[in-house]
Amino acid sequence: MLRAYLEQHNIPNFEKMDWIARRATVQQKRTAELLRLQKIQQSKAYKQARKSYRHTDAYVHLTYAERAAVVREVADRIGGWGFARLFAECIDKVHFDPIRSARTVAEQAFEQVISRFQRYLTNTEQVGGHRNHGLLVHDNNESVARKHTDLMRHFHEQGTLWTAVDRIIETPLFVAADLLEWYK
Repeated sequence: MLRAYLEQHNIPNFEKMDWIARRATVQQKRTAELLRLQKIQQSKAYKQARKSYRHTDAYVHLTYAERAAVVREVADRIGGWGFARLFAECIDKVHFDPIRSARTVAEQAFEQVISRFQRYLTNTEQVGGHRNHGLLVHDNNESVARKHTDLMRHFHEQGTLWTAVDRIIETPLFVAADLLEWYK
């Protein structure tokens, strides 16, 4: 959400348009770009553009300032919960070397999150208190559910590269994204 959308910069007075006009104009620019890439037979660039457009489609009617405000509002709400902690990992794919890693970039990111969560549970435990345990709640994405379940089983048996995993309960709980609204 926080990246610049090139199409928006190329549309005069984008900020002054209403949301419907913004979406229609961006869609027109994107369709033209996809057609251009198809004509010059840039299949890799075409696939990447199509993927990027698909991931950002829900936000194309929002200006950069509006998208940044949404991200700030979400962060403020979650930050105010007090009882929940979120863990994330970002990997720059440009500098990721799959030859040096035994895992894909997605698997390595998942391993990092698991390791950080495990260390958090261990580090926040009070002396003489009960052991902290945690549960992973994951968006139910069929393409990664099996991989993450298998990886989590492996981490429970052998640990991650950085730590043993004995505080995270079972495998991830996979929940449909619309059910995650319940936590609001």
